[in-house]
Amino acid sequence: MAKLRYTREQLDRAKALLGEEWPNNLSDEKLQELLANTVKCKAKNLTLSGETPDAMTGIDYDPKRQADQTLIKGLSLQRMLFEALHPGICLPT
Repeated sequence: MAKLRYTREQLDRAKALLGEEWPNNLSDEKLQELLANTVKCKAKNLTLSGETPDAMTGIDYDPKRQADQTLIKGLSLQRMLFEALHPGICLPT
């Protein structure tokens, strides 16, 4: 799989959206690595309510199934990222 390349503006915007404050003199590659690791950590630490349907996504799932939890967490992160990048657009649940 080809590695994605982002502009410095995109990387700085992602850094701001995540609320991280790293030195401005980091290389683009290092900044992208830090951003990817931060998103992975946030995904790992995302806690679901256990209620179904899920409040954020509106999707019914089995809270006891790991595969369902992983799917809902992924969709929740995608939704949060989309809403952060497009603040004027409200997604229905």
